[in-house]
Amino acid sequence: MTVLQSSVNWVLGQARLRLGDPYVYGGVYSSDISQGADCSGVVGWVLEALVNTPARMSWAHNVSTESWGYDYNTNTPAAPGTVGPYGTVAVASLADIPADAALVIDIMHGGGGEDSHTNCSLNGTLIESNGDHGSCTNGTGAYPTTAGLWTDHWYLAGPVINDVAPPPPMHTLFYPDTSNNNWSSEGELTGFLSQLHAQGFAGVVHKVSQGSDYQDPYWRACRAWCEANDLSWLGYHYVDTSDPAAQANNFNADFGGGNVMLDFEEGSGDINNFWAVVNAFNNVGVNVSLAYIPRWYWGQIGSPDLSALPANQIQLVSSNYGPNPAGTAQEIYSRLGADGGPGWLPYGNCVPAAWQFTNKASIAGITVDCNVHHTPETDLDGFFTGTGI
Repeated sequence: MTVLQSSVNWVLGQARLRLGDPYVYGGVYSSDISQGADCSGVVGWVLEALVNTPARMSWAHNVSTESWGYDYNTNTPAAPGTVGPYGTVAVASLADIPADAALVIDIMHGGGGEDSHTNCSLNGTLIESNGDHGSCTNGTGAYPTTAGLWTDHWYLAGPVINDVAPPPPMHTLFYPDTSNNNWSSEGELTGFLSQLHAQGFAGVVHKVSQGSDYQDPYWRACRAWCEANDLSWLGYHYVDTSDPAAQANNFNADFGGGNVMLDFEEGSGDINNFWAVVNAFNNVGVNVSLAYIPRWYWGQIGSPDLSALPANQIQLVSSNYGPNPAGTAQEIYSRLGADGGPGWLPYGNCVPAAWQFTNKASIAGITVDCNVHHTPETDLDGFFTGTGI
């Protein structure tokens, strides 16, 4: 058979949206990306999408681990060449899987039900629902295909037919998040900014204002230097519970610019206050392009739905420091799992577009907060302004 690359891409993207969703015995994914599933529910969902395409797939729980044959009397896997669900084929060992196979399925036959287990590998990406890990993948709890628990392996024949243009290569762009708390003088600020490009940083986010009455004394110098030296920049506003219109006017009065990141955390109120401030900024001509809403604060305010963020062209910035020893930004990001790290996990039905992964990055001799974003661009202008969505 053949499998479409567009179907592969869809499965990989959808699986990432569901990372961290709970393990639910007997469950299968639905259009609600927070819905959990069990192991065979996930593998059956992948097979449905690859065989029938996402447009025509069933979202029912169509297979179990016991849908793939196994003789429990003799503890013998199905004979090589046996055809299973969706035309999958049994093999004696991983070495027998054809190079152009579209999907590899791993089975642990332990007696059926919760005593058995399964996952699958698509284009080298593990897709699994596994106990306390829930929906997981490489490095986040999924068992590798070579793990010793698997009793048998099956594959879905390929080849994969490329029906879509290849995506552009993605760049990992780091940028510090700074404020008046980092500087003792304008000279210290501009000295820091002057070293960012050389140290591998694509831009900077700096505080402009807080609430309705505070303006960062270093913001205007930061903006002026960035504009004069071709460094991507964005101002942020720390939201409080004062009058939303007064907060927007305060940002404008400090020449914050046409775009803003709202810093929504301790003391910022509930999600209704967030949207009231968004509307106030829009009403004075300032586009809210980013929202820094840490998972911890999101949980404190009742874990509200955040799906309206992308619907309003606002991208989510998460925060998760994990074990947080000092070091360079690149070193710390690697220690935290890089692209498989916890800051990329979705919450509130929204996938983070950037991750603040440390407050101890050593940049130009100064310890600062640091964020990371992935984009096909080589600068951060599109991300900061919302035009890169």
